[in-house]
Amino acid sequence: MERNFYPVVELFWKDHYGMGDEWYDEIEDTPPRILSAVGYFVGQDDDYYYVSCNYDFGNCQFSNGTAVLKNCVVKRRVISKGKFDYDQFCGKRETCSNCKSKLQPPSTGDW
Repeated sequence: MERNFYPVVELFWKDHYGMGDEWYDEIEDTPPRILSAVGYFVGQDDDYYYVSCNYDFGNCQFSNGTAVLKNCVVKRRVISKGKFDYDQFCGKRETCSNCKSKLQPPSTGDW
């Protein structure tokens, strides 16, 4: 049976960086620092996207995440829509009936 879970996304953002403790006469021309995160899109709020590296299909829980400021994101894309045939790999058994998390996968419709 195919089950819904968190979509897999890729985010790219301009990040902050330290300039060191030297004294400067002027600002150096430094290329932007672009970072990326790939993982399960587990949520968002007004300021952040939340992406997790790990997802436990049996317990419906996630871990090892990154919070990315929305106003720093320069590119985003959906890699997978969040469908998985759990029974194909684990047999037919009940899962998520006593999930600690009641979170629903967020929509990626505007991506």
